[in-house]
Amino acid sequence: MEGALTDKLKKALMEMLFLAFLEKEARPILEIRDLLDEKSNGICKIQFPYAIVYRMVDAGYIREIGKAKAETRKKNYIDITDEGKKYLAELKNEYNEFISGVTMILDYLLTDSKE
Repeated sequence: MEGALTDKLKKALMEMLFLAFLEKEARPILEIRDLLDEKSNGICKIQFPYAIVYRMVDAGYIREIGKAKAETRKKNYIDITDEGKKYLAELKNEYNEFISGVTMILDYLLTDSKE
């Protein structure tokens, strides 16, 4: 079931994951899409990664750094900017705080139900 909250949550998490891959090294857009799919066993599948890329380029979080010819076509390489690194740190912090809060609630509910 995909609702407005799910869409917004997915959007923020995909931005965080894209930036996390780029923090390690500049990569082609489609390589990041494939890594998301592969490393999550298909859970983080993205049909149209360019929407995320365009949004983050417009925000100044990533930039295109050139094209490299590979196999039969050119690949667009993107890299994270300093602003993107700051944004990634904020996203990670918010994510960790939120997950921590959810875990505390679940722990409370599980403990409360045993009494």
